[in-house]
Amino acid sequence: MPYDASDVRDATCLIAYKEYPHTDMVPRAVELYRVCTAAARGEVRPVTGVFDCRMINMWRTPVEPMKGFVARMQQLEGRDRVLSVSFGHGFPWGDVPDVGAKVWVVTDDDLAKAERVAAELGRAIWEMREETPIAALPVDAAIDRALAASSGPVVMADMADNPGGGAPSDNTAILRRLVERGVGDAALGYLWDPLAVEICRSAGVGGRLELRIGGKAGRISGDPIDLEITVTAISDDLYQTGLGGGRASLGNAVAVRASPGIDVALVSERCQVFATASPGSASSRHENGSSSSSRRTIFTPSSRRSPPRSCTSPPRPRCHPISPPFPTGSSLGLIGRVSPTRSAESPK
Repeated sequence: MPYDASDVRDATCLIAYKEYPHTDMVPRAVELYRVCTAAARGEVRPVTGVFDCRMINMWRTPVEPMKGFVARMQQLEGRDRVLSVSFGHGFPWGDVPDVGAKVWVVTDDDLAKAERVAAELGRAIWEMREETPIAALPVDAAIDRALAASSGPVVMADMADNPGGGAPSDNTAILRRLVERGVGDAALGYLWDPLAVEICRSAGVGGRLELRIGGKAGRISGDPIDLEITVTAISDDLYQTGLGGGRASLGNAVAVRASPGIDVALVSERCQVFATASPGSASSRHENGSSSSSRRTIFTPSSRRSPPRSCTSPPRPRCHPISPPFPTGSSLGLIGRVSPTRSAESPK
């Protein structure tokens, strides 16, 4: 997204994903190609107007009011010299001076129009500020809700330990509470722990051992947890389908089962949960019943509010975001950008 004037000046056209989660990678590539090739042929002269929303948040486009806002952006494109409209949500964990949401509009040689439309859309985002924040649950409240559900599966998205946002993906807080509370019929993953993966690969499917899981990357990973586990599955090359339809590698991976019935998926390459994982080689091994898809509660390191594609067959599961038990940018709600003279102000 255009953080400063040089980004706009140096680029022919900047286009952001319209959807969050980013399920529209291919359509946006086509859109960018269309504008850039038209510019190369001299048919259009793209100019960009940018509006700083002065906000930090996470906007879910599959649901209202953001679903309607995306439709509004698309309706503006291709008419009245508007070539493209983007809303860059802004990476809330980015340690840069210009972090935050921005709207930018690309027109055919009409900068005044681009700036005017960007400002109109940016103010609309501000006006929706009370409707768009994410209500995340503390860990124990999330477990309580899952246990109270009349049917499953219930998907809980761990927003804090999401590797898609730069987290290690080896935090043990949720796993520890499941064990301490004696919660069974649950699955958790993916947890990044290459060392544990290799130990389990050496033990083989059916191997039983005490395994130290997670808590290895740093302070925000929490403490490792020691569990008596059984290795239920091994894959030499696990992968899943990514948001753009490509292959998202999880590397060597194992599934283990701990008492009282918690399945944990351990991987050697960090990746958030997108879809059903598939073994990439014929050397994958598993025991009967090693799949976690039938579990009542599924905990995933992801910022997605919609369930992974592996969980979308009827009955469609409920999906709830979980707030972290430690301070992290992943728990941010909506805030205004603080300036030296005005605090939490609205965009101008």
